[in-house]
Amino acid sequence: MAEKELLLALAKVMIAAAWLDGAISEEEYASLRQWLSPLQIGAHEWARLEMYLSSPVDELERERLTKELANLLASTGQKQQVREALQDIIQADGQITQTEQELYETVTQAIDRVNVTALGRLGRTVRQAVARRQDAAATAPNREQAFEEFVRNRVYYRVCERLGQDNLDLSEAELRRLSLAGGLLARVAHVDQQIAASETEAMVQALQLHWGVSAAAATFITEIALTETEEGLDYYQLVDGFRAVTSEAERVRFLDALFAVAHADQTLFHEESEQIRRIARGLGLSREQFMQARVGRGEG
Repeated sequence: MAEKELLLALAKVMIAAAWLDGAISEEEYASLRQWLSPLQIGAHEWARLEMYLSSPVDELERERLTKELANLLASTGQKQQVREALQDIIQADGQITQTEQELYETVTQAIDRVNVTALGRLGRTVRQAVARRQDAAATAPNREQAFEEFVRNRVYYRVCERLGQDNLDLSEAELRRLSLAGGLLARVAHVDQQIAASETEAMVQALQLHWGVSAAAATFITEIALTETEEGLDYYQLVDGFRAVTSEAERVRFLDALFAVAHADQTLFHEESEQIRRIARGLGLSREQFMQARVGRGEG
């Protein structure tokens, strides 16, 4: 078993522990980063950890992560490493709640049940293989199954997270496209690091006008897109994704939606125009197409 695999599994359990009180404090986040700093963790691996950092981990998912960690343990020394690291993270904010203490006890009891000496290396390998196969078929939540969505279309990932509570009459393809459109509109609205009410309203109207969706669906997408933009959306993933699911004619019409959001406060600022120019270029549109859309909004 690779040491890094164990440490990353432990990191996920530590993040789950940090979420127990409903929020990850700066102290807890700093403790986690400090603990992981000796590792050479690539961008791809950090993205998987960010999936757990970005939203709370519920009880069922904590249980799954704990089982995955237990199945990786191969020595009593590693067990002690797990105990110490988990204790560090739950103590990072200076206090340990009853819930956090209960989780610590649950995790340590789970790893204590793993017999790391019985049956030797072959037996351990067989048990781990069987356990992984069983876990793969389990019904416990596993957000990593949507890892590609998390990386490529963060707004759509969040939309899917919320769809258990909100019902939209849209196909998967429509939701993906709307999520990408919402993300690009939000980048224009967020150019000045502030979101005005008029910009939010313009985004909702643009999605309704250009994609023919209901006010409820447009508002839902807008809310999530703006939240994710404040957290940081990958510009290249948005542009490449939107270009892949739209025709050139749709992308040209979309420039009107982008300019509508930029004009929501009655003034087109240079930074907003440049953001739209950049998006247009990324969408494979010409300078002439960009200028025509700009002039169409009354700008020379």
